[in-house]
Amino acid sequence: MTKPRPRSIRVIRPDGWTVPRQRLFLKMLAVTGSVDKSCAEANMSVSSAYRLRLHPDGQAFRDGWAQALAASTLLLRELAFDRALNGTREAIRENGEIVGHRTVFNERLLIFLLKRYDHQSWGVPHENLVNSLGRLQPSDVPEAEFVEHELPKDEPERESGFASQ
Repeated sequence: MTKPRPRSIRVIRPDGWTVPRQRLFLKMLAVTGSVDKSCAEANMSVSSAYRLRLHPDGQAFRDGWAQALAASTLLLRELAFDRALNGTREAIRENGEIVGHRTVFNERLLIFLLKRYDHQSWGVPHENLVNSLGRLQPSDVPEAEFVEHELPKDEPERESGFASQ
């Protein structure tokens, strides 16, 4: 008669997906939207990230992954608006050499964004924005230090480039 085999105790490998590595991966995924970059930052392979996401015990990681991707799409939307409004810088080349730069605007991107998001602002007075700005407090930025700086009495003020009148 064979003895029953003892159940193995699951051990988290120090070089595996530890909780701090999972958190780092998810934070980077929220910022970059890139699994490759997030894995590189966490020093883990892309295939192991997908395996962990599919693992039966990986529900918390799966949920975090979904939330991180949702956060990254907000960042992408902000970048798209910035490009639509401010354009992108493009090199001007002559004979293979850069001789200058120009700003290129993508009208299709702007039209798409307006069609997609402008309906959300219809009928909303700009007062809402002003009210939101008025509610901001220095405590809303926990890492910032607000220190008033004064020029030392013996240090001359820097010239702004404009002629004083």
